[in-house]
Amino acid sequence: MAMMHDTKLSIDRGRDILSTVRVIDPSTGRPYRNYTPLVAWDQLLDARNCDVLMDEIIGIAASMPGQSLPQEVQLLLNQLRRRDVLLRWTAPSWSRANIVLREVTQAVTVCRGYLPKYENLGDDSRLWGMNRLFRWTTYDAMDFTTWTDNKESKLKGKANAWFRRPGSWAERAYDTFDAVDSVDSGEGYCMRCGGMRPKRDRRGCVCH
Repeated sequence: MAMMHDTKLSIDRGRDILSTVRVIDPSTGRPYRNYTPLVAWDQLLDARNCDVLMDEIIGIAASMPGQSLPQEVQLLLNQLRRRDVLLRWTAPSWSRANIVLREVTQAVTVCRGYLPKYENLGDDSRLWGMNRLFRWTTYDAMDFTTWTDNKESKLKGKANAWFRRPGSWAERAYDTFDAVDSVDSGEGYCMRCGGMRPKRDRRGCVCH
């Protein structure tokens, strides 16, 4: 929700958005006209003058031993300013993200939810309550080099805000129960069969 809240200005301006979560135009309730699902890394190679939203980073650029981002993506992440690309990502923990992504991140917003509301819909009742109030505290990313919850309590945030969810623009800009797309590099571990995909073949490039 904080990510969508910070994307409002871009949506108001009609900027293109590549996103792993469906972006909704709150004024119509339909998918935002300049939203494109982000499902493969090669979509980023030509990205310019747009916002890139990566929800649940563990399915996109996780911090796992033996796994790294494609070299082309690493280069791109260090050229976001030149391409006028704004990148926002979410994760349950700072350390879950790939180190290359963390190194180019400028600010980190920690979100805490309060006042959960539990729905009672018979057999369709949800066991997870919907938080109605949030506290967003933003820190300089340099302070998160070695992050722990204990360290957070000692840091002084750059900004602090309380946000009420029900009826807000940000709540209507996405569906919190939507599936999140995974970004596929075309190689590596296959989560369906458990096997390993072969490395990219070494045929000559046919791009023109």
